[in-house]
Amino acid sequence: MPRDAEAQRRAQRKTVRLQGQAGTRAGRGLSMTDSSGTGKWIYERGEGRYKHCWNRPYAGFVPGGKGPVGKCSCTITRDIAEKTLNEGIPLAVDTARGETFPGKIYCVHEGAIYEAVPTMPGVSYHGYPWRGDLKGRASIPRRIMRELRDMAEQQGFSEEFRSWEKKYAKNRRF
Repeated sequence: MPRDAEAQRRAQRKTVRLQGQAGTRAGRGLSMTDSSGTGKWIYERGEGRYKHCWNRPYAGFVPGGKGPVGKCSCTITRDIAEKTLNEGIPLAVDTARGETFPGKIYCVHEGAIYEAVPTMPGVSYHGYPWRGDLKGRASIPRRIMRELRDMAEQQGFSEEFRSWEKKYAKNRRF
């Protein structure tokens, strides 16, 4: 994408963010889904970012300098990533502490657990395969893990989810 087009896209997102209004995530009682109040987040891989990409049709990990690096399935398109992100389960937003958007969103694709973090707070997120057995990594809250398990079952990937959980979750008593 040319630099001018990217600058224009960022300016549009900033305008959306500044004009945003509070909304609620249906059924979850969270404040502020996105800054536009639409309940939709934008998936943003990032310009020139290939760290989490590989040519295999499944998610996994490869050794990296600071520990394992998550690799997304090569079958995930931008549309699939955005749909999966918007079906995800956000961490609760603590409005008492001034938070207006989730710091992380968890989702499932083909049984693999993905974690998304903000790229433009309240507007867009970047996702990658999650593993909880890394040093210093907090566990996914039990409520969210149960919801992810239910999602995987509804998608027909409960065996794959159990395998992912067994391999990568440090606390499997969900």
